[in-house]
Amino acid sequence: MLFGGIDMTEEIKSPAEIVRKNPNCNYFISASAGTGKTYTLTSYYLGILEYWQKFNKPDIVDNILAVTFTNKAANEMKNRIMVEVRKRIDSSDYWKRVYSNMSRAVISTIDSLCRRILVEQNVLAGVDPNFTIISELRQMKIIDNVAKYAIETAFQVYEGSDVRFGPVLAIERRNKLESYVQELKKNRDAILSFFERVGDVEKVREYISSVVKSWRLELNNSKVSEKLLNLIKDAGESLKVFRTMCLIASELYEAETLDNFEYDFKGVLEKVISILQNPDVRKHYQERFKYIIVDEFQDTNDLQKNIFDLLHTDENYVFYVGDRKQSIYRFRGADVSVFVRTMSEFESKQKKQPEKYRILSLQTNFRSHKKLVDYFNHVSRHAIFRREISASHGAEKSYYHEVFRLRFPELYDKMHFLEEDVSNANNQGADEELVPKFEFAGAESPHRIVFINVLETVKGSDYTEALLVAKAIHELVGKEMTFFEQDEGVLKAVTRKITYKDIAILSYKLSGVEEVYREVFEKFGIPLYVVKGRGFYRRPEIRAVVSALNVIQNPNNNYNFVEFFFTPFVEDVNLSQSFDKFKIFHRIVMKAKELREKAGTYSLFQAAKELSVEGGFPEHVSKIIKLVQKYDELKYFLRPAEVLKNFIKESEYLRKLAKFEGAEQRLKNVKKLLDQSVEFNRQASSFLELTRLLEKISDLKETEASEVSEENDAVRMMTVHASKGLEFNIVFLVGNNYSERDEENVMFPLDDGGNGRYIYIKKFLEKFGDKIDTTGNEFKELLKELEAEIFFDETELLRKMYVAVTRAKEMLVVVRSPGGTKNSDALTANKVFERAPLGEFGIVVTLDAKQLETIETEFEGTIKKATKVEIGLNEELIRKQIKDYSTLAYKRYVSPTLLYNIVDEKTAIESTYQTSEDFTETGVIAAETQLYPLDSSVGIFGNFERLVDVSPELLEGKRIHRKLMSVNEYSQLEYLVKTKQIPEALLNARILKELFNCEKVLSEWRLAKHIQIDGRRYVLFGVPDKVFFKNGNIYVVDFKSAYLKEDSLELEKYRFQLQFYMHLLKDFGPIDCGYIIGTRTGWVVRVERPGGDFEEEIFRRIRLFEASEVSHLW
Repeated sequence: MLFGGIDMTEEIKSPAEIVRKNPNCNYFISASAGTGKTYTLTSYYLGILEYWQKFNKPDIVDNILAVTFTNKAANEMKNRIMVEVRKRIDSSDYWKRVYSNMSRAVISTIDSLCRRILVEQNVLAGVDPNFTIISELRQMKIIDNVAKYAIETAFQVYEGSDVRFGPVLAIERRNKLESYVQELKKNRDAILSFFERVGDVEKVREYISSVVKSWRLELNNSKVSEKLLNLIKDAGESLKVFRTMCLIASELYEAETLDNFEYDFKGVLEKVISILQNPDVRKHYQERFKYIIVDEFQDTNDLQKNIFDLLHTDENYVFYVGDRKQSIYRFRGADVSVFVRTMSEFESKQKKQPEKYRILSLQTNFRSHKKLVDYFNHVSRHAIFRREISASHGAEKSYYHEVFRLRFPELYDKMHFLEEDVSNANNQGADEELVPKFEFAGAESPHRIVFINVLETVKGSDYTEALLVAKAIHELVGKEMTFFEQDEGVLKAVTRKITYKDIAILSYKLSGVEEVYREVFEKFGIPLYVVKGRGFYRRPEIRAVVSALNVIQNPNNNYNFVEFFFTPFVEDVNLSQSFDKFKIFHRIVMKAKELREKAGTYSLFQAAKELSVEGGFPEHVSKIIKLVQKYDELKYFLRPAEVLKNFIKESEYLRKLAKFEGAEQRLKNVKKLLDQSVEFNRQASSFLELTRLLEKISDLKETEASEVSEENDAVRMMTVHASKGLEFNIVFLVGNNYSERDEENVMFPLDDGGNGRYIYIKKFLEKFGDKIDTTGNEFKELLKELEAEIFFDETELLRKMYVAVTRAKEMLVVVRSPGGTKNSDALTANKVFERAPLGEFGIVVTLDAKQLETIETEFEGTIKKATKVEIGLNEELIRKQIKDYSTLAYKRYVSPTLLYNIVDEKTAIESTYQTSEDFTETGVIAAETQLYPLDSSVGIFGNFERLVDVSPELLEGKRIHRKLMSVNEYSQLEYLVKTKQIPEALLNARILKELFNCEKVLSEWRLAKHIQIDGRRYVLFGVPDKVFFKNGNIYVVDFKSAYLKEDSLELEKYRFQLQFYMHLLKDFGPIDCGYIIGTRTGWVVRVERPGGDFEEEIFRRIRLFEASEVSHLW
């Protein structure tokens, strides 16, 4: 029989051989864990190269597109293929040329592919080819702002206030935003209803933020269900309001990112889909990529599948490989239904065109021992993916199963165990195998699968499990065990000693868990490497730094001061035993009470300053109080990172940390924070912004600086997500009392036609139980339409379980303890394991509280703790941890803004005026929100003033200024004009085109020059908008949104400001001149470089300012 032009009647042993011998076919391959997915994919790639050898076409490499979902996987795939090609180099010139061509092979992530297409098609796409990918930190900041602004817009509409958007928005965006405002006005009454039903403004902000980050394209294609509008009109109208707020936030987000040449990965995907709608572009890539290979297909979503569909035709071939049972990235947008629906599509096409479409299953497990593979089949069929809905699901979970089954019966069947999911073990074991047993657990015999069941815990489930795992590892390491290892393609039994590196601990989460394991493992001397741990910003040494920044931002906030006072910053560097911090703090509290009785309001910080002056503190406490006072003054004039670094240095924080237990780890973490401070400068233009940013930054997935690397002989601990695609000789699965959080997240379920989306908030209908009979058929039909896809969320834990157990090659240890979730109906791994008792597949050890206490006592008595190295004041180590920044001892910073009382776009950056009272965060927010006054008497809206932070960047001058600061090439300036984000008249300033043709341009370069006047030290300080280095000369440009008039006082101030900058720059090279450019008119004023007497003019102005403003400055 001819199959796609190839004779397929010969005996074929494996799917890998099938795809290799017949590459010109569309394949859908379902690959269970450990069944050689990568090998099969590599075989297909080689099969393509071998097929085209007949036509001597080594350039076929350019026609193969291979996509996977991590850079690491892409590199590994390319390396595997290169190794195989290298083996053939000596056989013919064809393979030599193929090997040479592999350097340009398109083997990449979907994101990299889309970036490549966007760069290649930049003219058609209307994007700058030098666009950047936005950082997670900046994205979080922008999303937070636009979500708040969208809520504020809704409130303004409700109150009947005018809604104002900045003038620098592109016309198309402005028109859209105004149309959204009109939509809100039509549903004005529903605004109040929506917020009352949700009951929490902050929750609404989180909803909007999630949509802007992950669902923008789905949002644009969404609608509110007609059934919902007909059945519960209030609910439907409320969701319309929510959708409109999301659209406003999305539009503002894209104005801040796309219009400034910044993209997130979602934006890149959306742009590529838009480009591929062009028939000529689509045809170009369809013809270019004759073979489209997609790895880890279960991790795709509709957007990504849409791209593959647009590239695929009858003239090229797709190769999808993945495993629906391992789809565990729904929280990142992966949609397992895409895999299942594609499987159904292939089944239909295979019936019609068997020569062009084929479905294959990989069923031989090459990873794990036969005893483990048999258990995987058992627990998958009878517990994890079984069809029968058991009582362990709980009534609510069972309901979601039934709703999904009724709406998507075919998908429902494929989401459960299928016969092709049965795996056969390649490793059949040996007649004689050595497997150690856990003597502490009273195990009667050794076994490769062990369940440790804890009946009751003593110190909490996490500690109990960490203790048992540590004890088990202690008993295992050093004992001999029979492993099965590949030796030149042959599986051989090898008996050797177990090492720490053989062992991995998998947990469903690390938050709140990794700290416990670190403590327990350190206690018992077991090396532990936490992979992608997320505890960085929660580490005490990092929280201490954050508290220091908070107290600098607002020292008169008593909470900030107390939090800071009890950190290592206020310790004696020598850790004096006589220092009693609580007594010192009590003294401060009493002093504050005394001062309040005399003179009214006094903060703890003010009381501490008084005591410091009176000599009521030890020297090191007085020093730290004075240091806080110093940087309270300097915070307005230094970049945030400068404050951070210098405060850490001058407080001797690292010397103090070096005296604490675990000092090396603590020092590395602080060093990592300092390394990140450059990013803080980019994302926070002021100290206030930095402290606000750090309030939210702990949500980022930031890892610690680790003492042990992945290469060390150490136990590895990671989440189940991080273990995906990996394998380990011995796996400990912990945290099986974990359950997925039942969050009311935003959803975009498919509409009845399957082409569009509904917008919905999980469980939103429950809030309208007073409006409808929830037992009626109409309501059930509505739930089937809107909530059926909750099934995918409810089954995510099951797929995580499958991934977790199948990581084990030689031994699996499952630790089960009570506790965890407070919801007794919540589905946990413990409950799922109970559906399929271990039985003959392994051994179960049960421990009660008394046995646990005995184990802990004996373990502590016999274990030899790792020797602690006392870290003293190792100056060399400390110098390595932090760069030696010079102390900024100058007490007065002087800018042109200060001397000439200039009020413009840069006032906040250069202002040095301080009142006698500290600015509080609340005060700043209140000052900003006065621009958009709200009626706090209106029910729930009263909370809004505490939420909304209207960004100054949205105000007219600052918005224009900000966009200009993002410009580094004249083409970018032209693009901003073309898209109407800045006034077209700006191009009248023809000098800009000439200046941008330079060697280097710097934006907002912070300049400082030290001087001394009348025995006092000053720093001349300024921030020019643009500094151009051209033909050996320096040119300075400042943009002004104000209308400039010849001989006006404002223009005279601006001339002085520009000459001030040129004076600061003269040490960097010859100054040619400067230009003041009006952003509204393009009017240009040339300013000559200052003369030799300019510094005397500065001195004169400083003395005048001192005389008139001494009460404010000193």
